[in-house]
Amino acid sequence: MARGEKVLTVEKLSIDYISRRGPVQAVRNVSFDLYAGENLCIIGESGSGKTTMGMSLVKLSPPSAVIKKGTILYTLGGKEYDVRSMSEAQLRAFRWKEVAMVFQGALNAFNPVIRIKKQFLDTGWAHNMKDNKEILRRSEELLRFVQLDPKRVLNSYQHELSGGMKQRVLIAMSLLLNPKILIMDECTSALDILTQRTIINLLKKIKEEMGIAFIFVSHDLSLAAELADRIVTIYAGRVVEMGTTEDIFKNAVHPYTRGLIKATPTVTGNEEGLTSIKGTPPDLIRLPAGCKFNPRCEFPTTQCYQEEPELVSIGKDHYVACLKADQSRD
Repeated sequence: MARGEKVLTVEKLSIDYISRRGPVQAVRNVSFDLYAGENLCIIGESGSGKTTMGMSLVKLSPPSAVIKKGTILYTLGGKEYDVRSMSEAQLRAFRWKEVAMVFQGALNAFNPVIRIKKQFLDTGWAHNMKDNKEILRRSEELLRFVQLDPKRVLNSYQHELSGGMKQRVLIAMSLLLNPKILIMDECTSALDILTQRTIINLLKKIKEEMGIAFIFVSHDLSLAAELADRIVTIYAGRVVEMGTTEDIFKNAVHPYTRGLIKATPTVTGNEEGLTSIKGTPPDLIRLPAGCKFNPRCEFPTTQCYQEEPELVSIGKDHYVACLKADQSRD
């Protein structure tokens, strides 16, 4: 894929949650870039830090989350936006117009006691759209785009819509102000397989017709295989592998990435050949010494228990954090 201009730089981002037991190290020294028109997928098991990182990109982390260090810098339309230094007023102007986020729980994203029409209007009013007719015209246009009947949906309450319909309404609402970047947090995880296919086709259509850059936060490698241009694998809050989708699926190096791929069923694959990654994700308060994957790794060495590997380049656009990278290729 030919790359456009760089629109997002995340550098050395570390985020802790405050807890009674001590700091929960949810995100540790994460760095990656996003380019215009690119689909980037961040994958990992539950608790790996994916959602925490996604929320931080638009400064929506809960009060218990503390960004210890790092840079989150957008470059859009010739302007630079340093998210960490933005005031609340600046964030209100930035969100939805430049970057929008679609959350995992569509049910929780809507007010259950007002109609969808009012929620579209509220979104427009909150971002200085004064003309109600224009807001509703744009809303109807977007609802048709996501293959929904505008008259029915706008006059409905959220409980009158199916899960797939709510997810599509949320996507339509996220596009109201023509953002340049869309962050999708587990956007298909609670949907049946047919509805997932509808959402996937819709996202492809959005990319083709609107040229939006996407960040997908997911544990679903089948989604990543179909939608992503590049994949970032996260384990214990840290990037352990990053590369093009083709390279990751054909030449994955880190044993964690390889384990995720082996555990992913395919439409034509042999289910008996599926294997799970042994063990469980680590306690983010009491992380093991050395490589954090060593308790679950198939071939740890003495060095793996003593030293945490750095993320290093092993080829064009392919990076891995593994002390035994050469052996893991075998």
